[in-house]
Amino acid sequence: MEDEYNHVSEELVYCLTNVPGPGLVGGIPADLGGCLCTTTCSIGCSHLLNSSSSNYTPDGLLIKGAGSNLPIYECNSECSCEPSRCTNRVAQLGPLPSLKVTKLASKGWGLVTKCMLIEGQFVCEYAGEVLGREVAKARALRQTAEGKANYILVLREHAGGTEVARTIVDPTVVGNIGRYLNHSCAPNLTMLPIRVDSTVPRLALFASRDISEGEELCFDYGSPEGRAGGERPAWIEIEDKNGPPRCRCQCGAVACRGLLPYDPELLS
Repeated sequence: MEDEYNHVSEELVYCLTNVPGPGLVGGIPADLGGCLCTTTCSIGCSHLLNSSSSNYTPDGLLIKGAGSNLPIYECNSECSCEPSRCTNRVAQLGPLPSLKVTKLASKGWGLVTKCMLIEGQFVCEYAGEVLGREVAKARALRQTAEGKANYILVLREHAGGTEVARTIVDPTVVGNIGRYLNHSCAPNLTMLPIRVDSTVPRLALFASRDISEGEELCFDYGSPEGRAGGERPAWIEIEDKNGPPRCRCQCGAVACRGLLPYDPELLS
């Protein structure tokens, strides 16, 4: 993985990808093994058989619909295929070199792109400490009580309407370039869980449309995978007089929901 970035604050610890945090039983094991392909990977690749036969174009762009029904498994260091020829290694290569952390008025820090991005292009991970549920809940409650920013993200994976996996990442103190991404109710990035060498996924962000040079990069904190309408998870998006203080959303979208989303399970 190549990553030339670092934090703008010396108080933070930079990480290239997820690191095991408190409460994570078993850590982040390297338990997926490798494929037996000899050169590049085709439909017979053991990793692609677990996906939808192909996840990326030859140019490394996410194929529309990939990851929506079946999980994405990338080839890894245990695979026999040649890394330079395999097209199933994208999210593990590190963030784009064209990202810039900058001050954005009332939003504080944000992330912009210094060049045009193409729909389906991998941008970066949202990486930090992978936490256990009780530790995440305790941190969220403490941060809220102290009036501090909460970067904890909970990504739920479902199959047949049932939750089958939950990944909790906190880049508050230990994190990568993705921690500077702001929320938007009309985002230009979508998040997918990508499994490289472990069943614990990496939270990868891809361009959901073409993005212009200088544009701020954002994803929807309440629906990071970019779903809408009735598919939206049960995130609280209205003011609750009995709930915690809420931050006003400043994304500026025409259909702005007014408040930053939050996960009530972390604050109860």
